Amino acid sequence: PAPDDYFDLVVCALALAHLLDLRGGVAELARLLRPGGHLVISVLHPYLAHLGWHASFADARGQRGFVREHMHTHGDYLTAFRSAGLRLRGCLEPELTAAMVLAKQRASRHIPEATAQAYVGLPGVLVWDVEKVEPVA
Repeated sequence: PAPDDYFDLVVCALALAHLLDLRGGVAELARLLRPGGHLVISVLHPYLAHLGWHASFADARGQRGFVREHMHTHGDYLTAFRSAGLRLRGCLEPELTAAMVLAKQRASRHIPEATAQAYVGLPGVLVWDVEKVEPVA
């Protein structure tokens, strides 16, 4: 591909944890970057995936379903980044607020106070900032 086919910034929002093959997904995202380019990834925090949170939806008939969230650990992400020639620049783990927890109606509709006490303050997502390393000549 021509140099113009690569990007300085690629963003992947709340999608990568749906892949069982984390390394393959990260490698494909890294392939799109110019050396020195940034990849910003957000995923459901693995702690919440471990507790059984998944991306739920309702279909056209109102039937509920979900897309599985795989519990990739921090180490899994770091290994995938390293394998794809990416260097870690930063990682954020914003905490769940009461408003966020109460918006998850399936979890909070019956006992909202207990649900809020259980989840408020837990990390909600991981936000990774990685950079493609310049290849060694």
